[in-house]
Amino acid sequence: MAGTTITKYNSVNVTLGRAMPAWVNDPDDQVRVAAYDAYDDMYANVPTTFAIAMRGTNDAPLYVPSSRRIIEATNRYLGVGWNWTITSAATNAQEAEAARAWLSGCYTINRVPAKYFSFKRGMLKRGDAVFHIFADLSAPAGQRIRIVEINPRTFFPIEDITDPERLLGVYIVNLVTVGEDAETIAMRQEYRYQLDQTGQRRVFSQLRFFEVNAWDDRWPGHPALKELPVPEEFNQPQMAAVLAGGLLPASVNKLPVYHAANNRQDEERFGTSEISGMETLIAGLNQAASDEDIALALQGLGMYVTTAPRPVDGDTGEETDWFIEPGYVLELKEGQVFQRVAGLDKLQPFQEHLDKVSQWMDESAGLSAVAVGNVDATVAASGVALRLDMAPILAKNAEKEGELMTVLDEMGNDLLQMWAAVDGAVIADDISVSNGFDDPLPIDRNGIVTEVTTLVKQGLMSKEYAVQVLKEKLGYNFPTNMLDQITADADAEAARVNAELAAGVNPDGSTDPTDNSGSDQFGGAQ
Repeated sequence: MAGTTITKYNSVNVTLGRAMPAWVNDPDDQVRVAAYDAYDDMYANVPTTFAIAMRGTNDAPLYVPSSRRIIEATNRYLGVGWNWTITSAATNAQEAEAARAWLSGCYTINRVPAKYFSFKRGMLKRGDAVFHIFADLSAPAGQRIRIVEINPRTFFPIEDITDPERLLGVYIVNLVTVGEDAETIAMRQEYRYQLDQTGQRRVFSQLRFFEVNAWDDRWPGHPALKELPVPEEFNQPQMAAVLAGGLLPASVNKLPVYHAANNRQDEERFGTSEISGMETLIAGLNQAASDEDIALALQGLGMYVTTAPRPVDGDTGEETDWFIEPGYVLELKEGQVFQRVAGLDKLQPFQEHLDKVSQWMDESAGLSAVAVGNVDATVAASGVALRLDMAPILAKNAEKEGELMTVLDEMGNDLLQMWAAVDGAVIADDISVSNGFDDPLPIDRNGIVTEVTTLVKQGLMSKEYAVQVLKEKLGYNFPTNMLDQITADADAEAARVNAELAAGVNPDGSTDPTDNSGSDQFGGAQ
């Protein structure tokens, strides 16, 4: 891994002039971690992220939240309506329900539905997102499993040099402050594959502490390790096992980290931020917005020129500053001039430039007007037009959802087949979890009902299938005997009408058997 600097991070690191983190030794990891921090700052609209050149007297430049706009618009239609179901080849429905209940409880206790939203947003923002699973064996059964989202800047894979896609282990490294002197050190959580005495693959785990730039031993020729004693804050009885190091429970035979990469490319393990490549456009947008703001300020405050010397204080005889405000009178000697400089009288060029830069960014990010919230009523009313308008963002998000689905499937099945046993639950071997997402576009309920009704009337769809369609697409919960009820009601109504006709009474209430003005040809009221 060492020695091949990843160029896809140059756009953000070079544009923003980011310094490399001193606590990371590997050059590839340095540029990756620096990029993560830069994208976090861009998303948060931190004022110091971009070096805005001040042109005038305004010392409060504008920073347009362009990065947040791109991330949020994409995130809004990504992985919408996450859902999962338990699948099993077993005939024992009780076992399947027990598995569903355990996984649901595990997700609820760990607030995974809420963390999922943060996870996919982080994947878009930084390019990578990571879930970490571990167990608190001191907790009661049913509450031992912990699922946390970690910042990918702390995630350092140990790769197999013969197979770049295969991991031998992983380090999770956090900088912590310890002791009375508030010393910063590196806390390294290690997970590494290891064979046990029977030859079975297991996972070794240990927590160790190092100097901030001397913890990485993942490649030959690495800097010398400088391990530190366990800080007093961490030298606690409940930490003894993880500090000593050892194998995870026998049921856990995979690394407990789950990494999702945005816009995965070629053989690269790490993803790319959704705003990668647009840093210069965002910088230009901020610069133009600040220039426009300064132009407006100068129009309001004004800029003045004079051929007169500085005013003199009448009491001290010292030169003083000019005061320009209502009620003040400026005295000038003959021939001297004091006047306002004519500035811009139109800001249209600024607005056109800002609009053009924004358009470039939206087109690059695949964002339509609808995607960012500017909805045209005619487009929204037409399902076909809406899908065509949203096609770019839906297409790119479909690729991202494949990545998300893989990670969620893997994590869910590992929870069931590896971690449930640690939590005291018994899950059948053939039970698995399958994840899915809903359609990100709003449902045109009237359109679906109209289409189904027309197909039934034309004899192209049975009522039974129409009920199924309405249930699946619109969520109707029809009674199981509903169609029988409809048939019975129709039969009863037909019998009533026939009885009235036999008695010489028309459905409209008249008694003239030849008067059918109130009925249609089928005997129903017009």
